[in-house]
Amino acid sequence: MGKLIGKCAAYPRLRASVKDQIMAVLPKDRSSITPPFSYSAVDYFGTWIIKLGRKEVKRYGLLSICLASRAIHLETATSLETD
Repeated sequence: MGKLIGKCAAYPRLRASVKDQIMAVLPKDRSSITPPFSYSAVDYFGTWIIKLGRKEVKRYGLLSICLASRAIHLETATSLETD
């Protein structure tokens, strides 16, 4: 039985030692304790046609991401301008 296990293709994976994950050093804005959304990233997405009364208007999604806590905030935007 021992010879059969040694010839198994999965045997080296089953007997392998546990490896430690190598992590890079986090940037200051990801590792410091700050109020929410002090450091944030912004991304626009989609194009949706939304009805306002009888009109159909084009709108975009705005995704704000807090880099410290990974919280998100969603809004609709009328254009792709960052103002």
